[in-house]
Amino acid sequence: MTVKVPGKAPKSRGTSNDVMRRKLHIYLYLQHGAKTINAIKAYLEQQELPKVDRRTLQRNLREMEDSFGIYQVNDDAGKGQACLWAVNNKMFQNPFAFSPDLAMALALTYQQVKTSVPADIVEKVEPAFKQAMAQLEKSESIQAKWAQRVHVSASSYVLPAAKVKPEIAKRLTDCALNQVAVQIIYRITHTAKDSTIQGTALGIHYRGNIAYLILRPRGKKRVRQLPFSRIYAVKELITTLPEVGDFMIDAFAKQGKLTMTYGEPFRLEAVIFESVRREIEDAPLGDDQVLMQAYEDDMYRKLSVTVPYNLDLVQWLLARAPYLKVLGPEPFKVKFEEELHRAWRNVLSGTLDVPKEKNFEVLAN
Repeated sequence: MTVKVPGKAPKSRGTSNDVMRRKLHIYLYLQHGAKTINAIKAYLEQQELPKVDRRTLQRNLREMEDSFGIYQVNDDAGKGQACLWAVNNKMFQNPFAFSPDLAMALALTYQQVKTSVPADIVEKVEPAFKQAMAQLEKSESIQAKWAQRVHVSASSYVLPAAKVKPEIAKRLTDCALNQVAVQIIYRITHTAKDSTIQGTALGIHYRGNIAYLILRPRGKKRVRQLPFSRIYAVKELITTLPEVGDFMIDAFAKQGKLTMTYGEPFRLEAVIFESVRREIEDAPLGDDQVLMQAYEDDMYRKLSVTVPYNLDLVQWLLARAPYLKVLGPEPFKVKFEEELHRAWRNVLSGTLDVPKEKNFEVLAN
């Protein structure tokens, strides 16, 4: 790995700054294994440092033996055998290394984010994650056993990240971060006709590993979220003023405007089976969750909890519908049961029948 130190090297060969920078580069280079004087010399020249002869390098290495843990691997090296230099990392820990706890935390994070964070984001931080993994593999600490004895998986099925052209992703990101007026070419599906939309790029919402452009269409108050993967072109409108308005991404998120929200939070009442109870007993649906005895059979519990009224909740309940019964509130109970009836009609029918009227209506933001 090549490490560049910012700044152009001074022309003088003998300043203390030259020596310090040269020693730092030598130390970093030797972290990757034992090297010969010739290899070190070639590496330093690649870093655009002032050229020095072998004798100067030899003297620098000797000066670093006591304070940096650098040592000559083969003291008896003679003619026909190259002299090797290395770092004793057991006695002198690499100051640029992660602490064992941090290395373990990074290794854990890597397993989680590589399936749930967009690939272009993971790619930028992957070297740090891999450094942590490599450090754990070489370490003799208790944390080093993590990679062999701990496995991380998603809590539910995760769709693979959508493919987005890197140039489109970068352009959309730049526009959103600068909150400028844009014109995009968008398709609601990949086979649909192109739709030209003008508006202000306000931000980006990552829903799992899918990136959405938060856009306020020109002259509109309501914002839209458009997946990067269905945007085919984007350009900045430099003659059009952006319409940012009162948009603050944290406030929008707290108000539920970045999710498909159907209404205000409400108190969910339901009877749940043992399998659902085990799932939410230690990871509650809300801070005020209460579980009580439902029937004489201990396999059932009465659930009462305040929940957000959004798509995530409805999908979570539908996925567990065979193992729960919604009791209230009545308006939600009616809609939830209607959703189940619609599903059951498709079970009985030979064809897919999707009602024209939506059961759950998204609130305007």
